[in-house]
Amino acid sequence: MLKKAAIDLGEGKLDTRVTDIPNGEMQSLAVAVNNMVIKLENSTVSKNYLSNIINSMRDSVIVINKQSRIKIINPASTAILDYEEHELIEQSITKLNFNISNHLTALYNIKESNTSNSIKNEIYYISKNKNKIPMLFSASLVKNAAGHVEGIVCVAKDLSEIKQKEQELRSANKKLNSKNKELLQLQSQLVQSAKLASVGEMATGIAHELNQPLGIISMYTDLRLKEVRKGQHEKTEATYELISK
Repeated sequence: MLKKAAIDLGEGKLDTRVTDIPNGEMQSLAVAVNNMVIKLENSTVSKNYLSNIINSMRDSVIVINKQSRIKIINPASTAILDYEEHELIEQSITKLNFNISNHLTALYNIKESNTSNSIKNEIYYISKNKNKIPMLFSASLVKNAAGHVEGIVCVAKDLSEIKQKEQELRSANKKLNSKNKELLQLQSQLVQSAKLASVGEMATGIAHELNQPLGIISMYTDLRLKEVRKGQHEKTEATYELISK
C-alpha cells in the first residue's frame, strides 16, 4: 500500500490515502505519509486558489523576480499586450516598456522604514504590435518571512477607454466653446441690428416730425409764389406771417 501511495502521489493524485495501515514502524510511516498528503493537498489547494484569483482579475497582473524577469503573468495581461504567455515568461519586464526599470529602481530604493513599499504611476505598455497602451501602473515589493525582497508584483489598469472618453470630452468641449463663440457673435450682431433698428425708428420719427412743418412751409411758399405771379401783393404779408409761424 505504501508503494502504491507513493506512485499515486508522484502522479499528482492528492486524494491518495494509506488505508491498510500495518503495525510497527510501517504504521508510523503510513501515518506520516497520510499527514504529508494532507499538508501537500492544503498547500496545493491554496496555490491553485491564489492562481485562480490572479487569472480572474480583469487588470494586468505581472510578478517579476529581483532580476526583473517575468515569473507570473495573468490572461488579462496577455490579452492587452497581444502576447502568448510563453512569449513573456522569463522575459525582462522592460520588454513591455524600457522606462519601467526606472520605476522599479525607485521602488527598490524605498527605505525599509517606508511601510507602503509601493509606487503608482501612469505609463505605457508596448504591445506585440508596437501599440502604446496607457496604463495606470502600480508595483509593490514581495518579501519573504525574513523581510528580504524576492520580487515585485505589478498591477496595471488599461486606461485606453478612459483616455478615449477624455479625448471625446475635450473634442466636445472644443466644439461647445466654438458654438459659444458663434452664439456670442450672433448676439453681438443682434444687439447691433437692434441698435440700428432703434436708430432707424428714431430717424423715421424725426423725419416725420420734420416733414410735417416743412410740408406746411412748402405749401405756403408755393401759395405765395402763385400770389406774386398773379400780382396779388396785398396777400403777401399775410402769407409771410403764416410761413414765419
